[in-house]
Amino acid sequence: MVPSPPAVYFPALDKCLARELPLLSWESAYRAVIALDSTSSSPALDAFFQDETVLSILSAPLSPFASPSSQSKTDFETRTAAINLVPTEGAQYDINQIKEDALWLSKETAIQETDALRIVLLEWQQRSASRMLAEWSQDERLGIQNAAANAHFRQSINPVAEPDTKSTFDTQEQRRPRLLNSLYAEKSSILALSALLVGLALPQDLQSVAFTRKPSLQQAALVVLRAQKSPSPSFFLQCLDSLRSKVDSLNSENWSGLLSTDENLGHVYVKSIFTQLVLTLRLAYIHIFAQDAIPDSDLVVHWFSLMDEAYFFCVLPESPETSDLVIVIRCLSSLISLEVLKIDATVEHMLPLSTPGNYPQLPGSCYIDDESCVRLVTSTLLGAAQSQLGIRHAGPAILAWSIIAQNLRQAVINSRAEASSQIEDGTSSEIKTKSEISLDAILDIQSGDGEDVIAFMAKVAAIDLQTFEMTTALSECLLLTFGADLDLHVAVCGKMSLFSLLGAGYSLFQYGPDLVQAVLSVLSYDTVPPNLSRMRARKPIQPVKDFLADKSGMRVKFFEQVKQRYAYELRPLLTCLLSISQSRASKDGQESEIIAILESMPTLTQVLPRTFERSYENYREDELQNHIQLFDEIPLFVPRNGRAHHMRLTSGRDAGQAKSDLTIPPGTVGILLNQNSPYVVCWNYPHSALEYFGKLLSTRLSNASYVELASGPVEKEAAAEIIALVDSLVHAAVKAGEIDAAKNVLGRLSYGLERNDDIVRVVFQIFEEELHAQVEQPGSEGSLYLLVHSVRLMQSLLSIYPERIWSLLTRSRLLSVDDNVGGLAAIVTATELPLGQYDLLRACVGLFEGLIQDVANRAVSRKATTKAVTRFDDPADAHGSTPEKLTSAVLAAFQRILLDVLQSSPSWRFVFPAERCEISTRILNAATEVLNYAYSVDDNAAVSAKLTGVFAQASEDLLKVYLAENPHSLTYHPILNILTSGLASVNLGPLENEEPIRHQTCAALSFCSTILNVGLLTDRKASYLTKNLLQSMPLLARLFAAQHSYKAPVATLFTSIVRTLNQSESEPAALLGHLSPDAAKSFLTVLAELDQPLQDINVETTIWEMFSAVVNNKQQWLSICLLTGTTPRDRLKTTEKAQATGSKALLKYALDQLANIKTISPKRAMAILKFVALAQDQWAWATHGIGKHADFLRSAADWLAEVVPNNKQSDMEGTIRYANEIQMAAYAASILARYLHNARQLGDTTTAKSVATKLRYLCDHGVAVDAYNHSLHKNLAKNFVIKFPQCKLENFKRTSLEQADFGRNYYYDRKIAHQMLDFEPSWSGRNRQGFVEEVARANVNLSLVEAQVNLLKSWKALAIMLGTFAADIPSLQKDLAKVVQKSLSANMEASIPAVLFDNVAQTRADLAFVLLQKLTSIKSKETGVRDLLATAWDIVRTSNQDFEVASTPRDVEYYRTLLRVLFLALQPQVYNPVQKEKRSAPAVPIIPLEILNAVHKNFRALCSNVHSNSESVQPADFVLLTALLQSILRIPGIATAHSSIATGCADAGTLRYATSLYSWSDRLVTADSVDPVYGELAILFLLELSSVTFIAEQMAVEGVLSGLSSANLSHYLRNMNGKGPFDEPVRVFAIWSKGILPLCLNLLEAVGPPIASEIGAFLNSFPAQLRRAEADLENKQPSLRHPYAGSLTLSLASETHSLSLISLILERLRSVGASSGASAAEIPSLEFDRTNAKETVEGLLRSKRNLRERITPIGEREAELARQKPVVASKDIENRLEERIVDEFEAALVCLTG
Repeated sequence: MVPSPPAVYFPALDKCLARELPLLSWESAYRAVIALDSTSSSPALDAFFQDETVLSILSAPLSPFASPSSQSKTDFETRTAAINLVPTEGAQYDINQIKEDALWLSKETAIQETDALRIVLLEWQQRSASRMLAEWSQDERLGIQNAAANAHFRQSINPVAEPDTKSTFDTQEQRRPRLLNSLYAEKSSILALSALLVGLALPQDLQSVAFTRKPSLQQAALVVLRAQKSPSPSFFLQCLDSLRSKVDSLNSENWSGLLSTDENLGHVYVKSIFTQLVLTLRLAYIHIFAQDAIPDSDLVVHWFSLMDEAYFFCVLPESPETSDLVIVIRCLSSLISLEVLKIDATVEHMLPLSTPGNYPQLPGSCYIDDESCVRLVTSTLLGAAQSQLGIRHAGPAILAWSIIAQNLRQAVINSRAEASSQIEDGTSSEIKTKSEISLDAILDIQSGDGEDVIAFMAKVAAIDLQTFEMTTALSECLLLTFGADLDLHVAVCGKMSLFSLLGAGYSLFQYGPDLVQAVLSVLSYDTVPPNLSRMRARKPIQPVKDFLADKSGMRVKFFEQVKQRYAYELRPLLTCLLSISQSRASKDGQESEIIAILESMPTLTQVLPRTFERSYENYREDELQNHIQLFDEIPLFVPRNGRAHHMRLTSGRDAGQAKSDLTIPPGTVGILLNQNSPYVVCWNYPHSALEYFGKLLSTRLSNASYVELASGPVEKEAAAEIIALVDSLVHAAVKAGEIDAAKNVLGRLSYGLERNDDIVRVVFQIFEEELHAQVEQPGSEGSLYLLVHSVRLMQSLLSIYPERIWSLLTRSRLLSVDDNVGGLAAIVTATELPLGQYDLLRACVGLFEGLIQDVANRAVSRKATTKAVTRFDDPADAHGSTPEKLTSAVLAAFQRILLDVLQSSPSWRFVFPAERCEISTRILNAATEVLNYAYSVDDNAAVSAKLTGVFAQASEDLLKVYLAENPHSLTYHPILNILTSGLASVNLGPLENEEPIRHQTCAALSFCSTILNVGLLTDRKASYLTKNLLQSMPLLARLFAAQHSYKAPVATLFTSIVRTLNQSESEPAALLGHLSPDAAKSFLTVLAELDQPLQDINVETTIWEMFSAVVNNKQQWLSICLLTGTTPRDRLKTTEKAQATGSKALLKYALDQLANIKTISPKRAMAILKFVALAQDQWAWATHGIGKHADFLRSAADWLAEVVPNNKQSDMEGTIRYANEIQMAAYAASILARYLHNARQLGDTTTAKSVATKLRYLCDHGVAVDAYNHSLHKNLAKNFVIKFPQCKLENFKRTSLEQADFGRNYYYDRKIAHQMLDFEPSWSGRNRQGFVEEVARANVNLSLVEAQVNLLKSWKALAIMLGTFAADIPSLQKDLAKVVQKSLSANMEASIPAVLFDNVAQTRADLAFVLLQKLTSIKSKETGVRDLLATAWDIVRTSNQDFEVASTPRDVEYYRTLLRVLFLALQPQVYNPVQKEKRSAPAVPIIPLEILNAVHKNFRALCSNVHSNSESVQPADFVLLTALLQSILRIPGIATAHSSIATGCADAGTLRYATSLYSWSDRLVTADSVDPVYGELAILFLLELSSVTFIAEQMAVEGVLSGLSSANLSHYLRNMNGKGPFDEPVRVFAIWSKGILPLCLNLLEAVGPPIASEIGAFLNSFPAQLRRAEADLENKQPSLRHPYAGSLTLSLASETHSLSLISLILERLRSVGASSGASAAEIPSLEFDRTNAKETVEGLLRSKRNLRERITPIGEREAELARQKPVVASKDIENRLEERIVDEFEAALVCLTG
């Protein structure tokens, strides 16, 4: 065995008190074991059962805590001295109190101090949960009563101290009784665990296989059993000593200390002792049962001495709390008394020819040879037989002893006979043998009336003590007490012991009802109420295996008698065969022993009708007695109309005749079993009992043509038994996958019926008739039994003839499909409800479950084309598909009835409480299944259009009930009742089976979660259900705190609740708002412990998911409490007395865990990382906490640097692991990004520098979403449609109802797909080549792609944040340039389908844009940055997109982003040009020229689209093209290509399009705005073009100015007062100042004098605008009409400068005259008063203060300039805006002066 980590059982005290290594209590360990399932994964539990201390305690469970000693005192002092903590007022523990309590407990209970210390620590560790369970506030009770809307719950909650009184929970008076309770619970749990492990070590034949076997438990079981078998004295004798001690401790006179004064504690102690008695007896019994050898006399003497002293436990003190335990004690003592005698081995030992090797003998004498032992056993058992106490449970031992004594007497008689013969030979000795001495010891004891003591004991056992009835009672007691899967071995062993007794004594008693019932009860595992769950796996092999193998002779002794009495007595045979068929020992299908028996029945026993009493003669009277022979045939079935018996059926095969002739032929020999009429005859008549049973069932019909000759119509009970057997055979064959074998059984049953009839129709007609009779006359128990088994047979037939069952149900009266009152509802109300037993209801729930599964399983196959029925097909298959509408109606009707049952059941009476749990659990699980099938797959909003559309009506009915705004008050009542029951059961002892209640509670929690999730999915409000759940929060929180089994489902429900609350538009209600303050604080402490100490990974990740939902869904109070460990109010307190909640800060705990991210489970790490990331998203201050945790930041960065890519997608497990790592990397990157954002604001670059050195993986793989396997998905979709044309793969796509982990079931729901598609062999395939594996590969591939997409988004955020540090960390620039290059390159490659994932290409393009923006903003001179132009242009060029062809908004936006990237990529060519000597001409101008061609093309497209598809065009698109043009024209050396540029412009007709755009701009406005934005864009584009001399000349030639002048937009400038910067529309002035005037200057510069006259005329055409330019410079006073009069703006200064320069140029050209190439007369003067303007400008420049006061910023840009400092500080200027204006005016003044 691998050694466990040190100190698992009891770690160092400081670790315990710091809750780093919490203790695992024995009680928690036991509850965890009994609740284990296939999904459980608890490393802590595994380590616990591998710990040597734990195993040593479990190996000696009778005294787990040793007495104190000086050594234990030293150990205690050493352990407590290691704590160097000084208790403080704010501490969460008081070390002195802990030590005092430990020493008190040690003294009080006489256990070692360290053991007591562990108990004290456990109580301290669980104190918050205990406080919650012990204390309820009045408000909490009131809230639950409001949720219940019923007074039924007023006393259902623990009625402890009123909330107004101060809590005494932490006082010594309350604490120390809790310590004793804990000690008692620990002792019981140790015994229970030891007994459980010993049972696990038994052979498989003795156990149920329905539970999960964990290797650690199995290994521990072997160790414990081996250890318990080795000690001396034997473990059995130790158990006996322990039993004596425990019985003595029940005497209250021996009690002392607190136990003697606390009455409540005394009750708990007594119940604990009784529980330990049961567990000790259980251990003793298993040990004696597992012993093969005959016990020695010492063991037998000790046991029967104890039984003699304790009167077989008949005088134990009983109370209502212990009465059930007393019954179990007596049951186990009865079995031990029987097993100690080892009847089979002892009898064989006494046989003279016995083989000693059969039963190896341990050292010591056999008890039967010990005179004193035999005498003690005899006197003890005889005393029990004669006792007036009625010790019935001693009957089996008394009977066994009488059988042993009889065999002993016979052995002695035989021995004496042999001795007599030896005396004659003279060889014998007169010395008595041991057997004779033992026999004399028995016979010497008098029975009281002089009768032979052996015969007396046998008579008393069989008659007075009714041992056979007791055998039946013991079997039932075993199943009721030890019916749980992990305990079932006790019941099996008990049945084996009883089976041995019956086998040994069967021949001594006559065949009778009691004996038959005893044998059948031993063979059967049916409980009361009967188990209808159909889980054959839980029914062990024994004792049916030994029965079939005839090891005890019972098959010959008993079963042959039962067969011989068939068909005179049907029920014993049917019951026996039914028990065999339900065991795993029997074979199924074609090899079934039961079918073989039924098909070859050799005899048939019947009452001979009087009409046939003369139809026989004596047969071989001289040789055989009572034998007769028929000379006339006897039909077994005769017509109902009473025709003469001799009218035989003909052998024809016409319609209406039977296929088999069940007639006893002449010449048949039989045996007369009685001598008086009516005679009972056993005929030697080989035949098929299946045919007989089928025909016999048909006699039950009201319109039956035939009846059984001897008995008439079959009785209801017999018919029910036949149907039950048929159901068991059919169900077993179906489960074995042998459908043909099941059909063969049904066919053989139908063989005796009329030709056109079959058994299915017969059973269903019987069902309908009995249903009608039961509805009309309720109360007939036989009818109810028959109905139950008929329904169960229907459920089995669903797998064979589903359409027949659906068709029959649509016509049945069972349901109210046609809105009439259904038979089920009527029977439950009138018959089962008064009885308090609900077998029919449970059977119908099972049928409903079967119908749900059938609909799901055949959702695809039933849509296939129905083939034609041929003459060779099974007639039972010849039924068309039931219309989906009817199928849906049946499901909906069934569900309505069951919902009514669920809502009304809280007020019902149940004889068996477990039955209530079973019904509620199955109804809730079925409803959850309906919702899952309807909403868990296929994104189609219409459920009726899905493959599972048949569930649409049923699911809608559920939603109408539970998501209604004002539903009936009973809607939530059963849910609350279940939750209350669940909480009430958390303190059940080890012997109280909590499994039914646990399953019921989990089913209710899961159902509520599913309902809320469906509401979220369908966008339905769940206000009523959410309100009630919030009012029930005190219950839910306590369920979470009370038991590990409830943590995961409650956490899941909490997640759904907070998500639903956040659905509201208003502020969501607080999740814990209905908890009292004290309960809330206690609950926070419990939450902070996560799943300590068990540490189940699945449970813990579920809790982390809940925490993530809380911090992400506006649960502010709870979020702060979780993250900080204190309430918001406590955080505001500054005094030292500020009280904390006692819980740890989860954020710090999460970061502590993630600091070791390399060592923790990936699943756990991913859940914690998600929590931290979401906490950061919602709570900015969480980032500060992360900043304080340097270990986490370092560990996260180191882990990111060490991620290794996995390129082998064929390795699915490796791919899943890699997908999880990528998702972890995504969360880590997101956390680092947010932290760096905060660090940037604080000016901290340390972490950024550290992270910058560990970006290799992210730089190389962060943007690579390249895992999508196109061929896999394409071929899968294509082949899937070919093989399954009725559906598409998308029909199995998961919805958001339930989030799946990455892996084989991530995207497509393989479980549902397997259900629906498994009918096709290619789905499963061979050698892992079926569709199921292909879908798994697709899921794994999509998991990897999804992880890559998530990493891309997170890496985008981190990279962008790192970009802000690029100036501070130069080495980052190269990495960021590499990221940009990889992002663009990745977009040029094949991308994943956008229908599956978000637009990955857009994300990468955005990342490239932002990073490039960061790099260009700092003017990075990194070579890689400059080289990005080629890549940026390649992606634009190869994108197959532009503004002309882009058809969707997404395509347009993506292309827009590419152009932005291209623009930024051009910038390094401007600010970081290649040196001339290094230039490789003509490479430099090629790309810019190509880009210009694209600019022209896109500009033309935009000009067209602005008219035809204005929604796709944004003004920013023109700005972008203008910026591209501007950047290209600024590239150094581009002037050499101006000629080519002009040619391209001319070829594209750009000038014409730009002029046209300007002309139309006044019309391209919205209805609520007259902003001529496109006019400004057009003029600015023309302005940029005009900077190229050749293009400016083209403009002059094409008359661009003329076109601009004639445009409607230009007329705004000709208004009476012109347009200034404050006139509407304000953009007109910008067109004038920023566009027209600079354009004129460019034309003058490029063309010169030839265009001067045109420009002068053009500008003079706007006289009002020129006059306004002069007037706006004047210092005017603002008024209401002109609020901005006298204001100066930058644009006004620029306008003045431009006009001054143009007027100067025109004047110079006029003065030069013809020498300039133009006539002076043709050049007009600009109508701009230069003199006046000069004076005004001079005045402004002289008084800077006056100028400053008049400046008014326009727009955000100028406002920003006003806030900036001037470039030149020497001037008397205050800001950058003023500086710019002054510069403009100074330049204007120069022009005006010149």
